Amino acid sequence: MVFGKLKKMLGGEKEEKKVPLASASPKEKESPDALASDSVLVQEKSLEKAETIPTVSEPLHEAIVVKAELSNKSEKFSSKEENTKSQPKTSLEEIQKAMQSNNEAIAEKKNGRMAKALELYTNAIDLYPQYAIAYYNRAIVYFESGDMEKAISNYNKAIEINERDPDFYNNRANAYSKKEKYDRALSDYNRAISLFPNYSEAYHNRAQLYCIMGQYDSALKDFKRAIELNPDLIMDYYNLACIFSLQGEEGIALGYLEKALRKGYKNFEQIQKDPDLEKIRKNPTFQDIIEVFTISH
Repeated sequence: MVFGKLKKMLGGEKEEKKVPLASASPKEKESPDALASDSVLVQEKSLEKAETIPTVSEPLHEAIVVKAELSNKSEKFSSKEENTKSQPKTSLEEIQKAMQSNNEAIAEKKNGRMAKALELYTNAIDLYPQYAIAYYNRAIVYFESGDMEKAISNYNKAIEINERDPDFYNNRANAYSKKEKYDRALSDYNRAISLFPNYSEAYHNRAQLYCIMGQYDSALKDFKRAIELNPDLIMDYYNLACIFSLQGEEGIALGYLEKALRKGYKNFEQIQKDPDLEKIRKNPTFQDIIEVFTISH
């Protein structure tokens, strides 16, 4: 594997939120023309603290590396922002304008106009200071621009306003991971999963973090859970093959490698060179699998 560089998986980091037309899934959320009068709700009390950070164990293999990008949740469009603190000084008209500005910012970002997107997100926040989604979306722009400090600062504000959205914690954890603040990242992944137990991307991200920390048994559990929830996470089959190969479980490793190939993994050069697959490359079944897929693809 290549745990340290983070190779790309399906989906990538989850992006800005557009507050949704209907009830929210952890993906994009869109905005209608009008806002219901009950759109600004009182924020719920904070949850219990996240799980205790586990102790880092000794690594299996110094060369082990993460093979996929951290998965960031996407932008949220605006319609009705749930679980936010009431903002009595913000009028309904100002909130509607803020939501429109948020949605316009998403379009600007998709067209590569990052500076304009930042300007529009900032305008949305100026109009509606308790607009958690605008802080979250602005954080994503900073994250993608490589400014982790500003990204974290904006995620902090989003969470201060709405502590119930798992995407906020998942994305902040990714920023902490980029800053090598692994204890904070782990705490945030734990919180995201406690809020949304079927959050495949958070399991994927936490598994990568466990690999960096040398906690491979925990990483195996999370990679397995991630693909159980989302069978299209191709790189996680490959990651499992690498870890089992390092542990000397050749049959299991070969099984996951074959699954990765069946799912569409095509980097045969990586497979032939990856030091984490060294043990299974000596197994006769390895070459049989490779030949089948190189011929058919």
